[in-house]
Amino acid sequence: MGIALAVLTAFLLWAVWVFNRLVKKRNEIANARAQIEVQLSRRYELIPNLLKVAQRYMQHEQAVLEAVSQARAVALREPLTAVQGQQMAAALGHFFLRAEAYPALKADEQMLRLQEELRSTENRVAFARQYFNDAVNDYNDALQVFPDCLLARCFAFQSQEQLLLPPVPIKELVS
Repeated sequence: MGIALAVLTAFLLWAVWVFNRLVKKRNEIANARAQIEVQLSRRYELIPNLLKVAQRYMQHEQAVLEAVSQARAVALREPLTAVQGQQMAAALGHFFLRAEAYPALKADEQMLRLQEELRSTENRVAFARQYFNDAVNDYNDALQVFPDCLLARCFAFQSQEQLLLPPVPIKELVS
């Protein structure tokens, strides 16, 4: 009887430890996702200012400016999707490519400052995305380790997908 009780106690302690470890890893993923959302929000706050400055110089590029604005609107509704990321990367990439043709825009101090802020934000997004993907890998690995995987299935822990947000290409507008 005493041995059975000791084995049962050991099993319960192990189960609680595994459960709590998996919950912490899942919470770390949620925290990492929130960090990405903060950085993406910062990116989306910079875009209207960028467009406002560019509009003074790029009057004949309304389609380009509108494409960036529309990509931002989509991104605000669905900030963490690969499709949204590709649309934003394409729109901003095209914007910076077209901006190259405007020497006055390339020399505008406000534009250069906003461009640097956007570059800094993109670096932060990349770091946050890497942290998120590392947390997902760590969690998914924990779900697959035997015998923890048995308990994970009992409590319906689900594997998570990595985030594949493409980086936004920010060309240096050199005057």
